[in-house]
Amino acid sequence: MQSSEVLDVFEKLLNAAQHPGIAKVERYDGVVSGIRVRFSWETDGFLWVKADAPAPTAGPEPTGEKFGTAPYLIKLALDLCESARPGGFASWVPATYKGMPVAPSGLQIKTTDGGTVNLRVTSGGQDPEVNPHAGYSVPAGIIV
Repeated sequence: MQSSEVLDVFEKLLNAAQHPGIAKVERYDGVVSGIRVRFSWETDGFLWVKADAPAPTAGPEPTGEKFGTAPYLIKLALDLCESARPGGFASWVPATYKGMPVAPSGLQIKTTDGGTVNLRVTSGGQDPEVNPHAGYSVPAGIIV
């Protein structure tokens, strides 16, 4: 499975999430390919692939101790994978990239064809103090 196919799956998952805080999901390609998620709290989350990125190590689950858009997007992506169990994905785990100030800082996707796609997750903008949609839960039975 190519990284572009993995991004296709995440784009579909995020659009199917019925998340009240997601205002827009859009794909971008270029030197870096990824997905931009515009949240209603005016912060963007980015889930992206970079070909020369070093492989991450296994990272901890996001704790939610302090709200941050990037850790929230990691947790949301993991929860969406758990709900949908996307075909072509063998496993999905949080990942930590060397030199990044936060852990986890991305996702590692193992594909059923034996491949691995490493995704970085970052954000831009001002995070709110608390999760504005703390009561949200991923709908059951998402199909992509």
